[in-house]
Amino acid sequence: MKNGITLVLVGLGIILISWFVRSDFEVRTYENLQEAMDKSIPFKVNRVIHTTEYDGVTIVMYSTIPDDLAGAQENEALGLAYFKGNDEDGWENVGHHGWSHYHHDQLSLYSEPFREYDSKGRPLHDFHVAYGQIVNPEIIEVKARVDETYEKIDIITNEWKRYYLTIGEVTAIKGLSKDGEVLSKHGE
Repeated sequence: MKNGITLVLVGLGIILISWFVRSDFEVRTYENLQEAMDKSIPFKVNRVIHTTEYDGVTIVMYSTIPDDLAGAQENEALGLAYFKGNDEDGWENVGHHGWSHYHHDQLSLYSEPFREYDSKGRPLHDFHVAYGQIVNPEIIEVKARVDETYEKIDIITNEWKRYYLTIGEVTAIKGLSKDGEVLSKHGE
């Protein structure tokens, strides 16, 4: 009986070692941010739109063209990736992965929480990221409501397209014309 169990354990060990050696398994630390993005984001990054740092976490907004949107007229989806580190100590992908997409004529709003805990379950990071694309060229200002006040958000231009990204629990967002007219509003 012991010989049978030993044989099974040895067999499993050989299978695991073989899988590890032959798989695309990557170590979790990378030499630079570009390598971390290339090897740890599970989607093909079409382009990096914006990178910012908040609370020791580097947030990367990127576009991807998911398989189920390929060929669609509006096929760009937006995603976020979260990294910690530097080029001296290495980079680690600390976030979850996903992308968001819906058709919009004015501007889109995506809101994503980021939470990271230590090994004892204590929160290391707990914040929200609101982001989207501005489609209507008449929208020249974007404001986000956090609590009860609206605050102006910087507009990010990347390859002739416009986006925004802000940190905080955004409950509403509005796009304004040069005259201050609300052209688009999401949320309450």
